[in-house]
Amino acid sequence: MLYLSRVPEPPLDQAIAHLWYCRSPARPFAYERVLPNGGAQLVINLEEDETRTYAVDPSGAPVARATSGSILSGVGTRYQIIDTAEQAYVVGVTFRPGGTLPFFREPAHLLQDVDVPLDALWGVRDVARLREQLLAAPDPASALLVLEAAFARAWRARAVHPAVAHAVGTFRRHAEAARIGEVTARVGLS
Repeated sequence: MLYLSRVPEPPLDQAIAHLWYCRSPARPFAYERVLPNGGAQLVINLEEDETRTYAVDPSGAPVARATSGSILSGVGTRYQIIDTAEQAYVVGVTFRPGGTLPFFREPAHLLQDVDVPLDALWGVRDVARLREQLLAAPDPASALLVLEAAFARAWRARAVHPAVAHAVGTFRRHAEAARIGEVTARVGLS
């Protein structure tokens, strides 16, 4: 398995925790639970231009739904089920809390607990061009540069409310000790 990860250059590093590339040998089909991590994530399946997302039916069995191979998974409040066979050749972006704001018009609360095809956010032509460029990259490091360049082009400087910036900074600096009630009382917002 080859896994490469890096932090993008400023100003992207304010919104993106890291860009990543993963290539692994084919694995047998299996479901895997992915726990929520507090941030949104973009995943581009380069092996096949399809992503299967799974919901759990009342009996507890996973039910598949096929969508675009490039999806933005909003901040999750519950686990997701993925197909490990789809993880053979993928690249992605892990966003910092609030990090989708400079790249997507949709407010983060509308993206919570949903997987949105990237072409619905950026357009079919732009996503197809990005996918072609990623596939043409000569090596993993070059693929991450292609991905970073796409996000640099999409960057829109948008001011984050000072209360939100303070709260996120407090949680980042004191993750083990910060209490939501104390932070919201300090900023005067719920």
